[in-house]
Amino acid sequence: MKKIILIFCIFITQTSVWAAWTIIATDIDSQDKYYIDRTSIRKDGNFRKAWLIKEEKKSTKSEVLSIRMRFEFDCKNERFRYLSFTHHSGPMAEGRILYSQSEASGWYDTPPDSIGNEISQDICKR
Repeated sequence: MKKIILIFCIFITQTSVWAAWTIIATDIDSQDKYYIDRTSIRKDGNFRKAWLIKEEKKSTKSEVLSIRMRFEFDCKNERFRYLSFTHHSGPMAEGRILYSQSEASGWYDTPPDSIGNEISQDICKR
């Protein structure tokens, strides 16, 4: 009985870690998938901040399988910027950290019919 309870506890713990990540977009060309932690969305007027994961369909030459990113979206002016990101050797931001940056980028426009626009529209309506 103790083994069953232990296995159940491990299962519940593992699934709760993944439960926050929801697929938000898929790149038609590369088949890369984008996930969002909806509990991380923070609203400040026309701005939204959120954590996203980009899961690469194929490993790049640098062995990156996923990228965990903190974004800021300017919903009024339809643009976004990276606040920080880490490149990971495993899926879903697991494995070794291969590269990280914590300096905010400049602003990027979100062109119509782009992944950035699709993600921005979803986050900005919250």
